[in-house]
Amino acid sequence: MTILWCVSTEDRNNSEKLTLAVLSHLPTAVLYVHDLSGECGTSPSDQFVIYKEIRERFLDHLWLDVVSKCDLLQESPVVFITEAGNVDHLELAKYREVGPDGAFRVSVKSEVSIDEVRLLASTS
Repeated sequence: MTILWCVSTEDRNNSEKLTLAVLSHLPTAVLYVHDLSGECGTSPSDQFVIYKEIRERFLDHLWLDVVSKCDLLQESPVVFITEAGNVDHLELAKYREVGPDGAFRVSVKSEVSIDEVRLLASTS
C-alpha cells in the first residue's frame, strides 16, 4: 500500500512514483481507501484532490473505493478549520460526509462491511 500525498508530480517520493508507474503500465486493480475521519494526517479536502487526480488518470482500471472508519463518520462528519473550507463546492461537501459514490463504508472496529470488501478484493 502506498499513500499518495497532495504534491506535484516532481515532488513525489520514489514509492509514490513507483505506484503510479505500476498503475500506468500493468493491468492492475485499484483498492482506494479514503479516511475522512481526520485521523490519518491528510485532510478530507486534500484526499478529495488526490482522489480526483488519480481516478481521472486511471479510469480504465478496475476500481474499488473504500471509506474507512465509517463508525466515526456516523457520529459527525469532519470539517477542519485548516482546510480550504470551500463548502459551496457540492461535490467536495458530499465527499467530506460520505466519500465517493458507490464506496464501501467499512469499520475494522465495529466490523462493518469487512467481509464484503474482502470478498470483492479476492475475486477482482
